[in-house]
Amino acid sequence: MRLAKLTVAGFKSFADKTEIRFDEPIVGIVGPNGCGKSNVVDAIKWVLGDQSPKSLRGGAMMDVIFNGSAKRRPSGMASVTLTFDNPITGENNQRPLPLDVDQVAITRELYRDGTSAYRINNQRARLRDVRETFMDTGIGTDAYSIIEQGKVARMLEANGSERRQIFEEAAGVARFKARKKEALRKLDRAEQNLALVRTRLEDTQRRLRSVKMQAARARSYREHACRLRELQLTHGLAEYHTLSKELTELNELLEQAEADRAVAARKLAEHEHAQEDAEQDRAAVAEKLKQFERARHEQQSAKDQAQQQQAFAKRTLEETAKQTERDTQRLGELSQQAERLMAEQSAAAEEIASLEGQRADEQERLQTAQNEHRAAQKELHQQRASLEDEKNGLVDLMRRAADLKNQVRSLQSFAESLQANRSKIESRSGDIAQQLKELLTSRDASRDALREAESLIQAEQGKLDERRTLAGKFGDQIKSLTDRLSSQREKRATLDSRRQVLREMEENLEGIGDAVKAVLARAAADGKEGAANPFSAVRGMLAELIDADVADATLVEAALGEHQQALVVDRLAELCDTRADELRGSLSGRVMFLALDQPPLPDVSLRTFDGTALRVVADCVRYPDWLGPIVWRLLGRTVVVEDLDRAMLLRAGLPDGFRFVTRAGEVLDEQGRVVAGPLGTSAGAGVI
Repeated sequence: MRLAKLTVAGFKSFADKTEIRFDEPIVGIVGPNGCGKSNVVDAIKWVLGDQSPKSLRGGAMMDVIFNGSAKRRPSGMASVTLTFDNPITGENNQRPLPLDVDQVAITRELYRDGTSAYRINNQRARLRDVRETFMDTGIGTDAYSIIEQGKVARMLEANGSERRQIFEEAAGVARFKARKKEALRKLDRAEQNLALVRTRLEDTQRRLRSVKMQAARARSYREHACRLRELQLTHGLAEYHTLSKELTELNELLEQAEADRAVAARKLAEHEHAQEDAEQDRAAVAEKLKQFERARHEQQSAKDQAQQQQAFAKRTLEETAKQTERDTQRLGELSQQAERLMAEQSAAAEEIASLEGQRADEQERLQTAQNEHRAAQKELHQQRASLEDEKNGLVDLMRRAADLKNQVRSLQSFAESLQANRSKIESRSGDIAQQLKELLTSRDASRDALREAESLIQAEQGKLDERRTLAGKFGDQIKSLTDRLSSQREKRATLDSRRQVLREMEENLEGIGDAVKAVLARAAADGKEGAANPFSAVRGMLAELIDADVADATLVEAALGEHQQALVVDRLAELCDTRADELRGSLSGRVMFLALDQPPLPDVSLRTFDGTALRVVADCVRYPDWLGPIVWRLLGRTVVVEDLDRAMLLRAGLPDGFRFVTRAGEVLDEQGRVVAGPLGTSAGAGVI
């Protein structure tokens, strides 16, 4: 393995890309002092990973980037590439470097924004990869293969540990010691990470306990909420089933009541018909009773007449009895008289004969009276029999009338009971109708409640689904936001680091020439010391006095070129008189000064060409009013174009003295020169 070539670009004094080939076994670089011979060794050490600016003979790592000269702008980056031959050697067909290629190119790049990169065969790599590649090869920043100025003396004066490092590097032990050291560092980091993880684990466990309690409460709440919903649904369904059962029973009771009502109505109709028949029978019985009353009155009249006749017959019989008694008495008297007359028979023969006639007449009259008495007795017996028959018929009529009255009373009581039953049935029917109405209302309410419960269940289910969907969306959003937050934090950390680097670069005036830095430092100090010092005439660096948008920064830097680091003064006389000899004599390098009073402003009245408005770079910057003459002197005749073709077209039609700049930073100046390439390689790039 041997070094094939060294390629340097923008590193220290190597402004242009320079390639040094090591084709011979011994290659020497000869030159006067200050020509950059030591920069070759610095470049080799730097590309191999040297991190000390002091060992590279600089104050900061940015000092390795070409800082510009009087005629060249500072470079935007430094790049060094070491190329080694990596042939197959030995019996095992192994290569010296652990890469299966014939040549290995190690590259290191550093930009003015502070970013750097390592590359192995144009593949991005780490410093660790570069160091591990050259382990045990004797190649390294402190290895014995690079013996720079003073290195032999240091090796001779080295103590035992330093000489041991050299011997271990030569013996090939350094790789393993480095690996051991790296392993120990990893173990230390692992221990630190483990301690941090333990601390975080304890915090997480403490938080986990509270989270578990919260999760248990949440699970309990969810379970109780689910249980509550289930109980509410069960209660609603139970009430629904109970009400449905009661409604069914009430419907059955209603149907039974309707049937009972229909039966009662039929019985009531039958009883009403029976009552009507009974009323008709009662009317008929009353009519018959009237007839019987009339007949009884007639019988009573007949009885009275018969009684009268009987009384008359009794009186007649009594009179006849009295007359018979009288006749008997008379007969006795007559018998006595006949006895008297018997004695007087003879005397009263004639009187006897007449008496015999009278007696025959009286006998006839007695016989007639007896016949009449017997006829009266017979008639009386007949009247008595008729009266007994009438009495018996009257008793039957009265008994039948009493029976009819009893039937009428029973029918009336039955009708009253039927009426009471009807009233009760109507009352019960009203109660049943009211209960039915209430039950129907309750059933409707239960149905409404059931529908409301079902709608609530559906609404809650919909809300639950929405919340689940929202929970999923929120989870995705939280994950996305977490990822974004992590990336933003990383970006923020990167930007903070870059801002810190840029702030340090701005404070250290990185990219500014040393001579300009010195003048600015003296001017800042002169502002405190007083106006007697000549540096007080400097107002500042042009790039710091103007401002531009980020989109226009590239073209403004390209248009200004080396004028970015120019220092602004008020009058040209302050630089040219004898009093400024001290100022000019104290400069450590080339410095450009611009006076506000010289030369006069250019003519910028031509702002259109071929009907198209021309935009000059002076319109793209912001500056204080007093700086206007210099800005318009430098940028007033520099036109912004899309590309160089448009610049060529405008240059052919515009007067002399116009410059053109593209947004890519390409410049076509008034003398026909084209300046192109990345702005990072120019002096002062990135200052605006």
